[in-house]
Amino acid sequence: VAGHLQLLETLVRSVLSCRIRRPTAQKTRVLFYSHVVQAEALREGGDHFFGEALDIVDAGVPGETLVGYVLHRDSERRSVERILRASPRRWTFVLDHLTLRDVVWTMKTGIRAHVSLGKMYRRLPAIRLGRCRSRLFGRVFVIQQILRRPAVKEFALYRALGRLLRRAAVEVVVYPYEEKGIDRAILRACAEAPRAIRT
Repeated sequence: VAGHLQLLETLVRSVLSCRIRRPTAQKTRVLFYSHVVQAEALREGGDHFFGEALDIVDAGVPGETLVGYVLHRDSERRSVERILRASPRRWTFVLDHLTLRDVVWTMKTGIRAHVSLGKMYRRLPAIRLGRCRSRLFGRVFVIQQILRRPAVKEFALYRALGRLLRRAAVEVVVYPYEEKGIDRAILRACAEAPRAIRT
């Protein structure tokens, strides 16, 4: 019970950091998905993933691109907003497109997934090294890599991006491929969009 209460606290804290807002949805053809790791890095070096490529694309199709940012630290939001407002680029914070219904869904789905994945180590095969056989690796991996980090942001991103894609009538999504849960959230949101989206 204590473990589930701690999980619930983590989920609530993570989701509420997204702060429900009502952003405006700008029509766009190309959406770039990116992160703001630090406000200072954004000010000095530009976009974390795409750098000057954003300016090149925007010059080729002016007014047709939008950058959807996810903040690593919500405490830097005001600083990041000041930096982005000084740029001619169009941008939005992706998680601002969440609704209250999305927050509730994210919490419920996150808890279900967390509980389900917590049982995973029982189904993992034992690791064999020579004559030694152990199930400890699977147990340690699940505890350290899965149970300590509930997939709240991935579920929240899936819902928020889905809304943004519909509101902005996006045709193309460009994102940094990293083979993570975030990638799968992006691809699923694109696959479920009302119009075909290229990635």
